[in-house]
Amino acid sequence: MIHWPDSIPIYLHRDSLDFCKAINGLAVIGSESMSLNVYSSALFVFCNKNRSQIKALCWDYTSFSLC
Repeated sequence: MIHWPDSIPIYLHRDSLDFCKAINGLAVIGSESMSLNVYSSALFVFCNKNRSQIKALCWDYTSFSLC
C-alpha cells in the first residue's frame, strides 16, 4: 500500500483516453492537455473509455512511476 502525504495534489484527467498510452504519452497529456507540470510532486490519474480502469502517473524526482 502506498501512503501519500496530505500535501500531494491529485489531478484527474476527466476525458477518457486510449489505454495503449504508456508513461511518455500520459506525461504529454498531463503537461499539454491539463497544462500542469508533470515533474512536480503530484499524482495524475487517467481513466479508460468505460471508466472501469485507471492509470496513475507520478514523478518521484528520479523517474516516472505508472500504476
